[in-house]
Amino acid sequence: LLVDAGLDAQAQPVAERAVAVAPADSTARECSSYARIGTGRPAEDSNASPPPFAAARLIATVQILEGNVPAARQTYASAIAREHREAPWLDALLNAASDHNQSVEALRAITSAASEGHVDATTEVLAGVALKRSNFVFNRLLRLQHANEYAPLRVLWLPQTTHLRKHASFDDVLRASNLATFWARHGKPDVCAQEPSIGACR
Repeated sequence: LLVDAGLDAQAQPVAERAVAVAPADSTARECSSYARIGTGRPAEDSNASPPPFAAARLIATVQILEGNVPAARQTYASAIAREHREAPWLDALLNAASDHNQSVEALRAITSAASEGHVDATTEVLAGVALKRSNFVFNRLLRLQHANEYAPLRVLWLPQTTHLRKHASFDDVLRASNLATFWARHGKPDVCAQEPSIGACR
């Protein structure tokens, strides 16, 4: 919950301990990668084994947002979840990352893969994040919230997703999240230090 609330500095030691205890655990590796990126550190320790798909999809998303599509291709290629390597949605995503004219086709492919159960909702949301399709991202987040399903709010707090925090639907998602009580107890999101005017920080 800490990373979904944007409290990466608090989440990092917890996630690092979890990885130390269970280095192959995909959830622990994913949370650790979010916390490390959120606190300005490399997503993975230099001595870590190749990231599981749950962490690789985040790392690749950040690499795409930073303009390094070749690195994103390599990250996906080295991911443990090999079943995704030749997936049509992944090819479409990486092609669109290099040519934004292909973004609509890529999102259609990822939506189809999600509806057929080939990928989960978080992968679908991250594809929208990677391609900077903010409307797509917030549509999916709000839909998940309204269905009382897990919504990966952690994508909203990455240093590379300032554009999402400026979006008109950002406050709508926060209101639906009921995180205000959590923040009252644990403190405001880390990004408030640099972005005090966003809804979560006021």
